[in-house]
Amino acid sequence: MNTFLLNPFKKYQESTLLVIGTIATVLGSMVVYFFNARFDRVIDMHLVVQISLWQPFADNAINILCLVPILFLISKYLNRKTRIIDILTTVIVARMPYYILPLFNANGYLYRTTQDLAKRATSAKLPDISAITVVVVLVFALISIIFLTWYIILLFNGFKVSSNAKGAKSIFLFIVGILVAEFVSKFIIFKLS
Repeated sequence: MNTFLLNPFKKYQESTLLVIGTIATVLGSMVVYFFNARFDRVIDMHLVVQISLWQPFADNAINILCLVPILFLISKYLNRKTRIIDILTTVIVARMPYYILPLFNANGYLYRTTQDLAKRATSAKLPDISAITVVVVLVFALISIIFLTWYIILLFNGFKVSSNAKGAKSIFLFIVGILVAEFVSKFIIFKLS
């Protein structure tokens, strides 16, 4: 079970993972649309009031197209035999846990709750925040951290398998690659919005 959840790249062929990841990307984009969220950066998700059908598909495409070349170049530097199909598969499979997070925003509840909490927290008078609101936001924050960690673990494990990466140098380059992809994706999505 650990291999399936944390490192499917060791057990399954890239063709199988590519099909699963592609289907998950399309279905995940639909989930994002119906539950009003945006993946407006490589490792970010924001809830919104309304979203156009094309936006989640564009967000996912931009995020994937930012991660793949950067991780591929780093992988090629570490191992000349790295194939781009393996990096693409890594990226689309790793994003799968993120597609579950928007489900917590059924009927815009989580968006309204966080907006209300932010408004109350910034008011001049002492905020009157219900315990339920605090619990909902804290539980979602904890779940988000768990899913972000799962996403990064999948991404790193796939990167490691694809490039046969070892040691601190590969970890450092992976982190730099993620940060660069985060910045580039934010810039592109901001320009398109």
